[in-house]
Amino acid sequence: MQDRLAVTVLLLLALAAAWVVLADQVLGNGSSTALWSDALAGALLGAAVIIRLLVPRPAVLSMGTAWAAGVWLVAAPLVLGYTDDSANWPAVWHDVTLGFAVMIVATIGALAAREPG
Repeated sequence: MQDRLAVTVLLLLALAAAWVVLADQVLGNGSSTALWSDALAGALLGAAVIIRLLVPRPAVLSMGTAWAAGVWLVAAPLVLGYTDDSANWPAVWHDVTLGFAVMIVATIGALAAREPG
């Protein structure tokens, strides 16, 4: 059961990594700041998945990296200031929503990878 959950977590994180990189082009979000921020967050998520595939134990490093990418997605609109323009609100909501989803999936992945006992 844990193996199936680990594969599901990695698949979801890999899909999130690809989506966060492509979303600005697909959805037409206009901010170049959001575009670069999302590209870096997607690269970080992709790195987390690769780390987890190459080093199966411990999962803390890879899931922590994914969790950090999720935190960045939530914080980036405020930190980088692209909440100032109402035209960027779709990008803001996208990043915040995806960031929380990534944090939840990474937390599940870290908890599932813990050794019993």
